[in-house]
Formats: sequence, C-alpha cells, structure tokens
Amino acid sequence: MMSSSGVGVISHFNISRARVEDGGLFSCVAYEGDSSTRHVARVDVFGPPYIRTLPPIKVQSGQPLKLRCPYYGYPISKLEWEHKGKKIVNSMLPQHSRYRRSSVVTKGRKNAKKKRKKRQLFEPVEDGVLSIPRVTKEQNGDIYTCIVYSPSGEMARRSFEVQVVEAPALDELRVGTGLKEGQIVQITCNIISGDPPIFFSWLKDGMKIPASLKINERSSELFSVLIIKRVSLEHCGKYTCIATNHVGKVNQTADLYINVAPKWVEEPTNTSLLLGQRGVIYCNANGYPTPQIHWMKRDGKYSDIIDELAIIVEIYYSNK
Repeated sequence: MMSSSGVGVISHFNISRARVEDGGLFSCVAYEGDSSTRHVARVDVFGPPYIRTLPPIKVQSGQPLKLRCPYYGYPISKLEWEHKGKKIVNSMLPQHSRYRRSSVVTKGRKNAKKKRKKRQLFEPVEDGVLSIPRVTKEQNGDIYTCIVYSPSGEMARRSFEVQVVEAPALDELRVGTGLKEGQIVQITCNIISGDPPIFFSWLKDGMKIPASLKINERSSELFSVLIIKRVSLEHCGKYTCIATNHVGKVNQTADLYINVAPKWVEEPTNTSLLLGQRGVIYCNANGYPTPQIHWMKRDGKYSDIIDELAIIVEIYYSNK
C-alpha cells in the first residue's frame, strides 16, 4: 500500500497468533527496476530452542560460504558449530537482561587464554553465521552441526551437509564451414568440466529460437546439439548455447552462415512511361554473401547505382 504521504510503498507482514515456531530471521526486500534493497530482522518468540531442517547446501568450488543456523526459540544464550566432532565456533548470543549470566575471569586466566588461542579457519560473525572464506572440492559432503542452548539448559542440534559443486565450462561451439543451402547442419555444444545436473538452452541472435525455423535440439548429460535438416538463409545468425547448474551459468556463441546463390525477391518488370514522365523500376535479391546489384542498358554498359533496389528513369523526346 502507498504511504500516507503518497511517496513510497508500505508493506506489512502479520502473525495473528504467534507460536514459538514463528520465530526466526525475516527479510524485507524492495525492488525498483534492477535495483533492490533489503532489511533483515529477527523475530523472537518465547519458547524452547529448535533448529529447522535444510536441504543440502550447494556452493561453488573456490567461493566463500556463509552458513546461517536456522534456529528459533527464546531466549538463546549460546550457539556452537561442530565439524568432524570438534567445536569450531562458540558464540555467546545477546540476551534479555533477565537471562544474562555474568562470570568473573581473573587476569591470569584471561592472558593464558589469549596465548592458547589459534588462528581459526572458520570466521564467526554475529547471529550464529558460520563463515568459510573459501570452499574446496575436498570439502564436498562435509557435515556441519549447529547447537543452540537456552539459559535453562535446554539444547537443540541439527546437522547440515555441504555439497561443493563446480560451475560448468564449455568448449567452443562446433559449426561446419563452407555450408550450402539445403544441407544438414549440426551445431554442437560440449561440456569440458562441471558437476551435473547441467541444463542447456539456446538462443538465436539473442532471442529464443522461433519454432518456425524447425530446428531440433538433442541434449544429454554432457552435450547439446542443434539439428537443422535443410539449412536456408533464414537460419543464418548468431547461436548461443547456455549451460547452467546449481552454482553457475556460462555461454558460448558462434556464427552460422551458408553460401546461398542470389534469388529474386522482386524481379524487374517491363514498364511503360509517357514522354517526360518519371518512373521507378525495382530490383531486389537476397543470398549470402549479400548480392551486389548493378544496372545496365541493352548496349551492355553499366549505369551508376542510384539505389541498390531501384533505378529512376526519365523518358525524353529527341529529334537527333
């Protein structure tokens, strides 16, 4: 709905009867054209801790990963992450003052703790997000476990699997050379690396291929091919193969051109004119390479090209 000032839009999200499972992190995203802005806030509902399930988390090899623990319940005093049975992140979460616990640490112990501290490969950030700067293929299938605690000692834990996926990479498109009209043409798109499932799509001149061109597509797990049974001038243009999997999208483009003999689109016809009248004779042809059009008189001499598609003639009477 529009704001009272008439500028901007106001959106509401209502929970009529809040339950503990309604708690969690909520995002509001506003779009205008290609731009967007986002605000994230947590809604806490008093109740015991619980962690939602998630499907396997897919991430591209070599990219960073931020894994957020989808817990709810309130209050939550501590959040931990485990990997291969070892605690890798231990975060004390902010609480309501009623539930805060204080502890006294002597100066000696504090300094001793500093000396024993080692550099972590996992970077904890606020609100229980596990941050891995760079994920490698060797981490495929790794299990990370989130554990949350309430001040009263209640605990919830949930494990998540990370699947490291390689984005697809394409070889150059294979298109025949010296092609002629009426031949069978195949345009082949091959995967040279990347993890399945990989999905293929094609464009012609940046647009979806028209059904009127009667081009057949055949795809398998690792390649896709376009088949043109009788290639014609209408099939010429730029063809783009797009390969997509869960983490990436790549494309390759190639030109398809064939040798087509010139054909009349509009053939010149005999024209009768009155003395002193101006007239136009049209001539239009297509083919590939694009035909050059010239005009000549019956005496065999070429005339100057006034227009590639037409010549303007005038008839004058002479006593010579």
